[in-house]
Amino acid sequence: MKHEFKDGFLATIPISFSIVSFGLVCGALSVQNGMSLSELLLMNVFVFGGAGQFLMVEMWDAPLDILGISMAALLINLRYFLMCMALHPLFVNSRMIEKLAYIHLTAEPNWALSLSRLETQPTSPLFLFGGGVCMLFAWSGGTISGYFLGSSLSNPAIYGLDFALVAMIITILPGMYRGSQNWLPWCVAAVCSLLLKQWLPGNLYILGGALAGSLMTLFPHINGEKNA
Repeated sequence: MKHEFKDGFLATIPISFSIVSFGLVCGALSVQNGMSLSELLLMNVFVFGGAGQFLMVEMWDAPLDILGISMAALLINLRYFLMCMALHPLFVNSRMIEKLAYIHLTAEPNWALSLSRLETQPTSPLFLFGGGVCMLFAWSGGTISGYFLGSSLSNPAIYGLDFALVAMIITILPGMYRGSQNWLPWCVAAVCSLLLKQWLPGNLYILGGALAGSLMTLFPHINGEKNA
C-alpha cells in the first residue's frame, strides 16, 4: 500500500494533458472577466471543479454576487455526491477527516481510475489522492498558463481546446465498461440528459441524467443481471 500514492499519480499523468488544455481555456476566461491571479489560484485549491470553476468565472462580474456564484457552483458540482457514494468501498477503514481530505481532490479521472483498480486489486484512498494531486498540478498549470496567455485564447475552438473535456471523458469510458449491464444505464443517462437540457436551466440536465442512469442500476433484473 505504501506505493499507492505514487501509482495513482502516475496513472493519472496521461489524462492530465487533457486537463491542462481544459485549464488553459478557464485561465484565459478568468483574466478576461477581471479575476486576479490570486483569486484564480485560491479557486483552484478550494473549489477544484472544472465545470464549476468555468461557471464561477462566467459569473465573475462586479459587484460580485457571492451567494449566486456559490449556489451555482454547488448545483453544477452535485454530481460529486453521487460519485463519492460509489467510492464507499475505498474508505471502509478510513476516518472521516481522511475521507474529507481525499474526496476534496476527487474528479472524474481519478474517480474512474480508482474504481477500475478497486475491482481488480486491493486499493487504498492514497491511490485516489495521488491522482487528485496530479490533476491539481495539471489543472493549476493549465489555468495559470491560460491566465498569462489571456486574449490570445479568446476563441478556444480555433485550437481545438473546447474539445478537451470531451476527449478526456472518451478516454475514461472504455476503462469503466463492465459488459452489457452498462448499456441500459448509460443509454438512459444520455437520453434523459438530452431531454432535460431542453427544460432545465444551466447544467442541471447533467445531474438529472446521472440520477436517471444511477437509478437504473437499482433494478438488476432490468440490467440483465442474475441473482446469486
